[in-house]
Amino acid sequence: MEMNRIIREKRKQFGMTQQQVASALGVSASAVHKWETAAAYPDITLLPALARLLKTDLNELMGFEQEPSPLEITVIANEAAEQMQKNDYESGYRFAMEKVQEYPNSDKLISVLAPLLEGGLALWGRDSEKEKEYRQQIEQMYLRVAQSDDSAVRAQIFPSVFMRYLKRKEFEQAKELLEEIENNPLDKPYFQACLETEQGNYPKAKEILERKLYREAMVVQETMMSLMEIAIKEENEKQANRWAKLCSQISRMFELGFLSEFAAQFSLAEARKDREGLLSLLETMAETKKQLRKETSLYRDIPPKPGAEQAENDLLLLFIDALEKEEELYFLHSEKRFQQSIQKLKEEIKGQK
Repeated sequence: MEMNRIIREKRKQFGMTQQQVASALGVSASAVHKWETAAAYPDITLLPALARLLKTDLNELMGFEQEPSPLEITVIANEAAEQMQKNDYESGYRFAMEKVQEYPNSDKLISVLAPLLEGGLALWGRDSEKEKEYRQQIEQMYLRVAQSDDSAVRAQIFPSVFMRYLKRKEFEQAKELLEEIENNPLDKPYFQACLETEQGNYPKAKEILERKLYREAMVVQETMMSLMEIAIKEENEKQANRWAKLCSQISRMFELGFLSEFAAQFSLAEARKDREGLLSLLETMAETKKQLRKETSLYRDIPPKPGAEQAENDLLLLFIDALEKEEELYFLHSEKRFQQSIQKLKEEIKGQK
């Protein structure tokens, strides 16, 4: 919040007039009026006395809030994403960095904005002249929160930073980071569900366990995807096929989402440059999207998230956009079946809005 608003609101909160504030500080009432309308600012030597008079501290008086609330962080992230999508990457990036400057001590905010900016750069900023500059700044954000005093923030950002070290073959740094992660054997959701069950709050217990089921099914699928990628690198076709098939089965069984069901098979076909396999998958995706079930059978006790279906459709549109622009799939772009499948998927998405 700007200083002028803080002065005005604090003065009114304590029932003081502008003249009373002015008398206490030895200035004119018109000077206080200028402070509150942002026409001028208090002399720096007056700030400690002004802060004491308004029963606040210098950080708050000058608008240096230490930590935004979780809701504020969500709002900031949503606004940055919206600006990147509706305007351009630069506007979203600039907005995010202004918020980082506004809350310079908030590692929680940076831990949310760093992956958001990185994902946005891949989608909307790849051709920017400042791409290298953006990547360097995002890298600094990751490294900062990896050393945060907040263990929850470090744990949240750990996978991204750890994989960065591995990608750059900086194995010693990766080992050091791994050793810093706290080893907590307690499964908190499980014990929360036990407590709710014992108290007779069965709907809440089921919700907790269903969320846990979904998260752990996602982990299983991601692990299988990694094993499939290793099999591809080892040129072990039989194992790669097996893991890809299991990934699809896990996704269907645990209702992990439309794209999740096809992710492994698509990655495998793409790695093989399998023209027929890719075209068949796209045709199956288009047909499956048309017949997709609307209701879950596993997660009935998780309150439906507003806009969840729209969010999945938006993600699918981004996937389609990437397919159409992916240089490594150039051999598909002129195929009539490719164009027909893409068009059919777009029409299904449009029909569900």
